[in-house]
Amino acid sequence: MRKWVLGLALASVGASIAIGSGAPAMAADGPAAQGRKQGELTLGRVFGSPDLSGSQPRGLRLSPDGTLLTSLRPRADERERLDLWARDTRTGKERMLVDSKKVGSGAELSEAEKMQRERARIGGSKGIVAYDWAPDGKSILVPLDGDLYLANLDGTVRRLTNTPGGELNPIVSPKGGYVSFVRDQNLWAMPLGGGEARALTKEGGGTVHFGEA
Repeated sequence: MRKWVLGLALASVGASIAIGSGAPAMAADGPAAQGRKQGELTLGRVFGSPDLSGSQPRGLRLSPDGTLLTSLRPRADERERLDLWARDTRTGKERMLVDSKKVGSGAELSEAEKMQRERARIGGSKGIVAYDWAPDGKSILVPLDGDLYLANLDGTVRRLTNTPGGELNPIVSPKGGYVSFVRDQNLWAMPLGGGEARALTKEGGGTVHFGEA
């Protein structure tokens, strides 16, 4: 909403300047006018990529051993899409850990996840919007396009789930042996090292629903 109000304000200011200048119409084609057009702050540029205020990382976290500072960073060419990055706290060197476009399936999110994102006010975000470090600091749980992935620090990524309904609120267990998540309004658990997921509850479906009355 604030961005929309800012855009309208910028448009109004631009219109006021144009009207109040009193310059003849022929001057619009002159070199000075063309120079102004090249640096003009348009609505398209305000909402375009990259962000005018620069890259704004989200979800800053320190790895369990303190050697990496991870964050979600918007792409320069697509400001609403987030990738997972890491900065070495000893050298300051940065690298992308998970590229959401290369790893993700591109599948459409479930209605449950869409509504959850709307409630969190991140409905317009794409790619990776959350992640969870494994306790041993050797891998990171990454939800992406409705499924779960396990990213290793060497850049390899392993897909954990592949279901049409999607998984919500995933988290790694305190000892790192399992990942738990919500699927179809029931609690599930899955070995982090690989294996079948199993339902811990079976009567949760339909008990909670967010939507229009």
